[in-house]
Amino acid sequence: MRNIIRFTSQLALAGLVAAAGLQHASAQGFPNKPIKFVLPLNPGGLGDSLFRPAADALGARLGTNIVVENRPGAGSVLGIDAVVRSPADGYTLLFTASDGLGIIPSPVKLPYDPAKDLVPVVKMTQAYSTFAVAKHVPVKTIQELIAYAKKNPGKLSFSSTGFATATHMNGELLKARAGIDIVHVPYKGTTAAVTDAIAGRIDIISTSPSVLRAFVERGELRFVVMTSPTRDPSYPEIPTMIESGFPGFIVGSFFGVFAPSGVPRDVLQRLAKEIAAVAASDDFVARSAKFGSVKSISLLDDFAKDIATETTMWHTLVKEQKIRLAE
Repeated sequence: MRNIIRFTSQLALAGLVAAAGLQHASAQGFPNKPIKFVLPLNPGGLGDSLFRPAADALGARLGTNIVVENRPGAGSVLGIDAVVRSPADGYTLLFTASDGLGIIPSPVKLPYDPAKDLVPVVKMTQAYSTFAVAKHVPVKTIQELIAYAKKNPGKLSFSSTGFATATHMNGELLKARAGIDIVHVPYKGTTAAVTDAIAGRIDIISTSPSVLRAFVERGELRFVVMTSPTRDPSYPEIPTMIESGFPGFIVGSFFGVFAPSGVPRDVLQRLAKEIAAVAASDDFVARSAKFGSVKSISLLDDFAKDIATETTMWHTLVKEQKIRLAE
């Protein structure tokens, strides 16, 4: 019996050693075929415009082809689920924004658990939002907007790109911090929200300043404030919430890369190193700035900590303010 136990233990140990050797070999030889990035975002949108040019630079650094596949739908859930269900070998990755990752409580049950089924690899950039008002709203600053809202409780509306999105949470955080009553109006995208704001059907809109710049220049909308930690160099005329009397009011949506759980650590480290180098490049930083995004890079465990902090903030806000996340 002792011999059988000894043989079984030796066999198990040999298996573990062999498995470790295979993992090490796969990491050493990575990559040896094209890598696919799934974008659960619409073609031509902000994330798509940011990542596609970066894909060529990343492919050159990794010595392989990068395939970019747009798979939008269900608030990013379809694309994220496809990555979660893919082999954990580092050859199928996710590039996405904060939305859809469970950072903001989802109004529907997700088919995956982001905290368990995805591994943060690299945060590449951070996009901050502006609050702007329609031209019929008689205010020029956030202080004036808050004062006007308090005189007209429940009469001003703010748009979002849908329930439980970053733009929805921007408005809810403003309501909570400023103590005002403004009505949430969800849309299925930014275009319709902008159209209604220009037409005077919506009073307040929160989105990337790059989306609104042309309309502001034509006098159809008016920038009020930014949610960034400091003034955006591309929009130096827009004050921040912090300098407007709201310390700690920093809200943004990050764009980053994730892998399905189970990818070998050294493969993740290689990916993180090369993706971070692309994110730090002058070309990527300059392109990000055009879309109102700023350089903000964190890798692996540090990225996971950033996500945990943001998740706690939004979940606390939703609970304390009893925010309705669905119709």
